Amino acid sequence: MANKPFIQFFSSNGDGTGTTNMGVDGGTPQVFTVDGPTDGTSVRVHRLVVAVEDNAAMTNTTFGAVATLTNGVGLEIVDSSDATMTDLTPITIKQNSDWGRYAYDVVVNEWGATPTNRYLGARWTFSKFVDGGVVLNDGEKLQCTVSDNLSTLVGFTIVAEGEYLEQRY
Repeated sequence: MANKPFIQFFSSNGDGTGTTNMGVDGGTPQVFTVDGPTDGTSVRVHRLVVAVEDNAAMTNTTFGAVATLTNGVGLEIVDSSDATMTDLTPITIKQNSDWGRYAYDVVVNEWGATPTNRYLGARWTFSKFVDGGVVLNDGEKLQCTVSDNLSTLVGFTIVAEGEYLEQRY
């Protein structure tokens, strides 16, 4: 029997509840996480799917339609004491084109003759460079830090997709 799928949005509570829209004012850095299990089991994350939505034209030098960020968005893997284990963005993401540093697939979609909202989508596949993907053991988590004002975005979410490594059915 296959392992149970793991699908969870980065959130302010770490368990997929709370705030999942990371389009916030990160003037004071705000942290969103995907927490691994705390029951001694593990989760393997195969990929992240990023969605940035805005109501104005996106360029390669903006984040959504917001001007290039000063500090950027950073992702890392942290342990149960919040110490960084792996920095996944040694160069932070400050503009739309920066997603391409880490994610192979990055697209901007505009639908309709006069589009209102634009969507940037990025698929960041860990299993392309880490055998099987990133494993989160007891208390470890993926962490995204927003350190700029993204409150004018319509939306900004990241979802982690993977599997529980133990049978959960």
